[in-house]
Amino acid sequence: KSFHKMERRNESNPQVMKMHVMPKSSTVQNDTWIFSTVRDRTEGEIVKTWLVETYGRPERIGYIQDLETLREIGLEEIIQKYADIFSLESFMVDAMIEYFHLWDKLRICCGKQMSKYWR
Repeated sequence: KSFHKMERRNESNPQVMKMHVMPKSSTVQNDTWIFSTVRDRTEGEIVKTWLVETYGRPERIGYIQDLETLREIGLEEIIQKYADIFSLESFMVDAMIEYFHLWDKLRICCGKQMSKYWR
């Protein structure tokens, strides 16, 4: 919902920042694409407003992913949003879907989100 296709840039090393907390403005370069994950749409709007007020250019916001939307539309639709943003080819999208499905199983069975009954 709050994303747009990123334009290809000529820089050989563009900076992409994935954040869970607000970065200091001095750590963000002018050509940085900012991505964030938040709990819900309300928090997403707060983060988006803060980013625009802090950096002044909404086109720098790559995508603000909220867990509320992820639950509603599912992982494959979120991956498709990122694919659209980065103009990924279909084989790349397929690889991402496979990777994240496997990662999700590993995260649930063996990570911090593992059931307390299996520990």
